[in-house]
Amino acid sequence: PGSLAGQTATVCRNTECYSALLPTTASTSSFSTFRFADTTQVSGELWALPDQSTRLLIEWRNMNDAQPRSADRYTVSLTDAAGTSSTLLDETATYLKSSPNGDDCGPICWHADLSP
Repeated sequence: PGSLAGQTATVCRNTECYSALLPTTASTSSFSTFRFADTTQVSGELWALPDQSTRLLIEWRNMNDAQPRSADRYTVSLTDAAGTSSTLLDETATYLKSSPNGDDCGPICWHADLSP
């Protein structure tokens, strides 16, 4: 667990990018949360799973109800202490609209799941 800890994660939506140092995960079946520098829109979780693998979950929140661009490109890369970088994700989003309180009540939510 925590094999990604200490690496720097960089996430980009098109040309807007943010970085965060990945935290240590205390034990198997646990997670640590972290924030990306210079933004409140992007947050993450680093999970240590029972099979000894790790899962990196990143959420990029849009702070208004505007429909996001359907061609938004997201990338996620990791850089280790030696400066070696690897790309984990390079995908174009297809957003789905939902109205959790019904069509006549806000908020309108836009969601895209991307995974390598």
